[in-house]
Amino acid sequence: MNSHWHKFTSSYPRLLERCLIIAIGVAYITSIGWSLVRIAAKFGLTSVRWSISRISQTLGLTPKPIFQDSDSGEHVLDKELYGLEHMALNWTWEGGLKTMWMNMGYWKDTDSFPQASENLLKYLLKKAGIIDPPGKITRDRSISILDLGFGCGDQTLYLTRQLPQNIDVTSYVGITLSKVQYNFAKKRILDRLEDDTPMPFSLLNGDQKRKGNISLYTADASNPASWPSSLHLSLLPALSPPTSPFSQPPSQKPSPAHWTLGLDSLYHFRPSRLPVLKYTHDKLQSNLLAFDLLRPSSRMSVTQSLFLRAFCIAASIPYHNLLTKEEYIHMLVTQVGYHEEEIIIEDISDFVFPGLASFVSRRTREMEKIGMKWRRWAGFKVVAWVVQKSLLRGGVVLARWRETETSRGV
Repeated sequence: MNSHWHKFTSSYPRLLERCLIIAIGVAYITSIGWSLVRIAAKFGLTSVRWSISRISQTLGLTPKPIFQDSDSGEHVLDKELYGLEHMALNWTWEGGLKTMWMNMGYWKDTDSFPQASENLLKYLLKKAGIIDPPGKITRDRSISILDLGFGCGDQTLYLTRQLPQNIDVTSYVGITLSKVQYNFAKKRILDRLEDDTPMPFSLLNGDQKRKGNISLYTADASNPASWPSSLHLSLLPALSPPTSPFSQPPSQKPSPAHWTLGLDSLYHFRPSRLPVLKYTHDKLQSNLLAFDLLRPSSRMSVTQSLFLRAFCIAASIPYHNLLTKEEYIHMLVTQVGYHEEEIIIEDISDFVFPGLASFVSRRTREMEKIGMKWRRWAGFKVVAWVVQKSLLRGGVVLARWRETETSRGV
């Protein structure tokens, strides 16, 4: 009896795995999702339509969002992908809740989630040459930033308040799809600016927050065509800096270098990251700086591909957004317009995923000791498992807009 039970329990994981593969494979190959969408659309089942649309698009059955909000015209997929639940990641036993970072982090020489999250942003900035390595002093410089997914405001505060004094952020424009995070970030930034003296950055009340150098918007960052006109206008200083009688001649004062930042956000964009990257390259003449998820360059088996598609459903990632390094470079060159010699993609997975997995495991035990559970723990554990199976990589993406006539700073 014991031997039979042992055989059953030892084979159970493999049996479950095979059942999952079969279920996903049938749904994908026969395009059941697409058929059900048509049926649901016919009978007006809104919630069913939303769910099936998300699944079918994530699996790659449909390349574009199917349903639109009747009032705004915007697609309704994942409008509240992230809320404020990640405060459980930022809370510390020593200091309580002081930050609200939300990215996978760069875990070299730290086991703190807030510090790792800040370190990931710093690593990107150093890779781009926006901030200098310790001990190196360079000339003053000016930059403008379009932040695609600013979260709860921590990266906004860092980029506008904590950069070295030789860096002048002439314009910061942040976009988020989450109204919850937008309102939370707005209050935090206003409180911080009121406490600081002098106060070179401030915000005004209104649907979008803008005054001086900071503009915050709730919009679909993946779709520039849906942006309000005020957002487009706020980006104009990136191309045409204001002049005054006291300004230096153009030959002595180069215009700010424009950077588009995607800090652990671009892989979520629906239908893809391509429209906004094309817009920022062509309209803003912008450099690109991002942390993004990649598929490994080695060929995946059918089993691995099906598991990755299942993960994409759980993580709300359109499957076709996961490119190999070579495919990503090809996309930036042939579809966006960057030159291949100006593109760098660096795999930093070893400093991202193991540290995140270790932290989540430790935080889970800490929270369980005091009787608290968080539904997103399972999601982070799935990420760790996917990485251990070598199904995902994490990379820094740097693409410089090539100048043809004049220098733009960095």
